[in-house]
Amino acid sequence: MPDPDAAPPARPATESAASGSTAPRPAAEIDVDHDMRGQRRSRQSDAAEIDVSTLATGQDGVVSAEELSARGVGRGARDHRLASARLFGIHRGVYLVGHEATTFRGRVIAALRACGRDATLGHLAAAAFLGAAAPPATLDVIVPPGRRRSRAGIRVHHVALEPAERMVRDGVPLTSPVRTLLDLAAVVAPARLERICADMLVAKLLTPAELAAGVEAGRGRRGIVALRALSGTAEPTRSETERAFLRAVREAGLPRPIVNAPFLVDGLGRIEPDFLWPGPRVIVETDAYGTHGGPSTFERDRARDVALHALGWIVLRFTRRQAYRQSRKVVTQVAQVLALRGLSISA
Repeated sequence: MPDPDAAPPARPATESAASGSTAPRPAAEIDVDHDMRGQRRSRQSDAAEIDVSTLATGQDGVVSAEELSARGVGRGARDHRLASARLFGIHRGVYLVGHEATTFRGRVIAALRACGRDATLGHLAAAAFLGAAAPPATLDVIVPPGRRRSRAGIRVHHVALEPAERMVRDGVPLTSPVRTLLDLAAVVAPARLERICADMLVAKLLTPAELAAGVEAGRGRRGIVALRALSGTAEPTRSETERAFLRAVREAGLPRPIVNAPFLVDGLGRIEPDFLWPGPRVIVETDAYGTHGGPSTFERDRARDVALHALGWIVLRFTRRQAYRQSRKVVTQVAQVLALRGLSISA
């Protein structure tokens, strides 16, 4: 007979389920589910971090709030990153990732992000991005007519640009070389405009024909007179010394030389002198130390001079000091040599 004092047998788990009560889950099973959810969140967070880092790397450390949101980093996560020094504000809604240092390109991207999707780099900032000027402290940004305003480090211009007036370089939208020169003609000194134009010609960013067409299209614009004066005389000079010599040549009324262009000499091959008159076979080199300095360059230039002399060419070399301070004497000597070599020199 069963013992009346014995405890009743335990009810099977199925009975508990049938009665509506829930049996406690084993602790090990709870830990596994918790860990899996944590791992999923961790994987999602890692993927977002990788996306943001990849984007920032391609943009010199710059990201916008819109770009962060598109990668799953909302306002709360953004605020947390700002508080923990993982993001640094550079403009409203624009950030640097990981550190506050950036490049000129990073500054440009940040300014464009701050001004909206249709923003275009312009003026001196565009010239600097093309390598024809030094990076300015304030970046000029062109936007369609609207309400956007200038802010610290950004000067906003409201202009409706034509498609031909815009280009993209290294992922950055900016005004074309011709449009950049048209804009700069109204705000910079003629000498600086000439230097920027010359640098663009040297870099083959535009041709004299494109410049002339741009001047014609820009008739009536402020500053167009200064640019028109350049369009007929602009040359791809590489230094202030070359520009000083070329101005002296123009003022003296001497025939226009070929400037910094490749030229094939029979018996010698390809050369690229500063100034060349091919008919009378006369070459002028303006020896600024920055472009002609150094022992190896000195030796190479003199060896080339000897080879040219042997082939019937005359090479005249003038220093920076001579080009600036004795320009009249220099031009007179060049004119005499050109005349002796049979080139007609107008009075």
